[in-house]
Amino acid sequence: MSKKIRNWTVAALLSLFMLPLASAQLTPNIYKKFIGEPVPVGTPDLIDFSYAGYKNGEEGIPEDFDYPIYNVTDYGAIPDDNKSDTAAIRAALDAASSGSCIVFFPPGQYDVLLDDDIKEPFAIVGHHTIVRGSGAQGAGNGGTTIKAHNTIASNSPFLFQTISAEFDWGSKTNVRGSYPSGAKSFEVYNATSLINRKYIAIRGFGLRGADYEKYSSRPMSEFPESYTRIREGITLREYHEIDRIEGNLVYLKAPLVTHLSNGMGVHWIDLQEGIGFEDLHIDGSFDEVYEHLVQGGRGGFSLWETAHSWIRRCRISNVIASFFIGHSYATTAVSNIVDGRFGHNLGSLFGSTYCLTAFLEDYTDRGMWHGAAVSHYAAGSVVWHVRGPLVKGPDTHGAQARHSLFDNYICMNHHASGGGRDSLPYHLDGYVRWNNTVFTNSTFDLWVPDGHTITQGSVIGYKTLGGLIPRNAYVEGFGTHVYPNSLYEAQLEHRFGALPAWVEAAKAEHRKFMGSIIVDPGQPVTPPDDSAANLDPTRGGLKIEGPWLWVLLPDEHLDSTIDLLAKVSGGTVTEQHIATHGASPGDIVGDYAWTPLKISPSAANNINEMVSAIGWNGQERVVYGTITIDSPKEQHTRMFVGHDDTLKVWLNGSLVHERIVYYNAYDYQRAFPVTLKQGQNTLLVAVGNGTGRWSGYFGFQADAEYTVLPFAGVGYALSNYVLSNGVFAAAETFTVDLYAENVTDLAEWQFDIDFDPLLLKVLAVHKGYLLESAGTVTAFQEGTIDNQTGKITGTGNATRDGSSVSGTGVILSVTFTAKAGGETQLRL
Repeated sequence: MSKKIRNWTVAALLSLFMLPLASAQLTPNIYKKFIGEPVPVGTPDLIDFSYAGYKNGEEGIPEDFDYPIYNVTDYGAIPDDNKSDTAAIRAALDAASSGSCIVFFPPGQYDVLLDDDIKEPFAIVGHHTIVRGSGAQGAGNGGTTIKAHNTIASNSPFLFQTISAEFDWGSKTNVRGSYPSGAKSFEVYNATSLINRKYIAIRGFGLRGADYEKYSSRPMSEFPESYTRIREGITLREYHEIDRIEGNLVYLKAPLVTHLSNGMGVHWIDLQEGIGFEDLHIDGSFDEVYEHLVQGGRGGFSLWETAHSWIRRCRISNVIASFFIGHSYATTAVSNIVDGRFGHNLGSLFGSTYCLTAFLEDYTDRGMWHGAAVSHYAAGSVVWHVRGPLVKGPDTHGAQARHSLFDNYICMNHHASGGGRDSLPYHLDGYVRWNNTVFTNSTFDLWVPDGHTITQGSVIGYKTLGGLIPRNAYVEGFGTHVYPNSLYEAQLEHRFGALPAWVEAAKAEHRKFMGSIIVDPGQPVTPPDDSAANLDPTRGGLKIEGPWLWVLLPDEHLDSTIDLLAKVSGGTVTEQHIATHGASPGDIVGDYAWTPLKISPSAANNINEMVSAIGWNGQERVVYGTITIDSPKEQHTRMFVGHDDTLKVWLNGSLVHERIVYYNAYDYQRAFPVTLKQGQNTLLVAVGNGTGRWSGYFGFQADAEYTVLPFAGVGYALSNYVLSNGVFAAAETFTVDLYAENVTDLAEWQFDIDFDPLLLKVLAVHKGYLLESAGTVTAFQEGTIDNQTGKITGTGNATRDGSSVSGTGVILSVTFTAKAGGETQLRL
């Protein structure tokens, strides 16, 4: 195994241990019911999510269009001249306002919204208008960058947006009768207003009684009084494309998502069709630390009231909101990346029907505040393949969305819902999480009154680092993934008899797209080492990453009057002793030992990530960390800290800071005076956690001089591991995760694996998350699989920029099928 070591640490045992994650994959009853197999009574229904996306999943987005091209340089735009191109771009878009055209940006950087410009969004007017760049790799790399230098002044925060659709709410007709979810036709009282129209909006307000029972599995008595909007009645809104009209019967292209009741309004609406944003890099120039709901006016794309439209192969950097698909139908955002400074929203399907977010990557410096969202009366929409080093969980922000699928979503927490309490619950029936992977050990609770609330959800194939089986949810496959791997893909295949060709093409295109991108890392919280001399001496300096020695105290609360180390150890260890003399690796406190671990200087959930990686799971807990530093002289300086939740700090045996108050923290929050004595200084911190994020940041004033000292008991080694409980049956399929444990400054690895070809066959090799956990792009080599000789050779991974990571995590996953029953050993 190759490794890159960048400091004095000879450190931390590097072992590879293998755990079989699952036997033959479970096929959940909820899916069996969908395909018509007998299942137990009470198994929930699934709607057919395969209608989500461009052309309702029937075909991929075309690459070639026989449209005239409007080149922005023909209208006065000059790339790379550092002068405003705002007026020229508006002129090109005005010329293209009749639609059925391509507005093209040649390679280079286009500067917009400069100080003297009108700071309004660029409006897309005509149907079938495509705004196309030369590549999301951006200026200087053969692509197109559009750089916004100021915030947008209008109510819309997006640089590019469509105009509102033409509609007439006054000329509505009404549903006649009641129609179930899944129906593709319904009767209206008078279809005259819908003739020669293509799209409709179905709306219902203040739905109570039997209607309410259809939309929520929760009795009203369980809703707190603060949930005012749901007490006023449920609101429904769906957008649909008309297939044909026969008399007063309206036939639809896609099934109804929720049932219709007599009297609901049906209105025509002229959704803007065929709008595309593609192969562009938008740089919003947001260069602050985002404060929730404080900053605004810097966003990427808005598709408002559109149909069969798309955002694809775009990179959106340094924005507060990346993209927004609102009140739209069958519209797709596919193969996009958000990077640079973190902001508010990763991407939102707002009030839309059968829309799709696919292959979305969050590489912002701290992860966008909210993950990929489905909100505000959205229905039948899908979020499929989302990932990123610090990406937040699915967001069910807003009021009364229904029947949403989050499929193959990999994230750092369960979700990050938001919105006013009057809008609760965030999501009604039909919320589905399918084969999600969540790097947290907290329990996913779908029902927290006056918090995130989902009336009924199905959690299927849910892998976490710990926590309890979710309450108030239908659960199958908790702790392991299930078959089929993707519900969206399986439903497409079930509907068409074969998986449409565009699906595999989209996967291949996304791999190619990501390989072309050089990620903007944003502004890490900690400046690089070589800039330390240039820091403002009155500000916080580099954060101390360690490795520290850490010990976990579960089921405890930090308290100003209780010595928790003494309490847990029965008095054999005290805070005073550790704060004065430090600790040694392996020494026991209660049920845990002092363990060397490095802590991320920038991750928004850094303590949770650090302890979860080695299996220290749970909630309501405290972690103590100690480290020894050497000061070349006596220094009167300041210590800088940030913490989520509670904090106590000792230096050389004295308690120097205490905040038994619950906070959110992403960086330093406060500073206090301390004195570093000449020579060795012992630092001890204790950070308490209730639920949710858990973070801590520790350092000194930028001009303080000190060196972190090593501790004993570290070295590098490589060990083999026999499969735990490794007896398996013929035809059994299982996945083995290979972990790097307690590694320091790992930048690359490579090894071969030997297995018994008489017993095992390798099906697939996949890269793990550890090297990418710090936000870097990697160059993964899956190696060569030889199932005849029983070897995987040349598998490896390396960071492209030479950066490194520390800690514990998965570096490789190998999926096997058993050719015969037996017991075996893998050799590295």
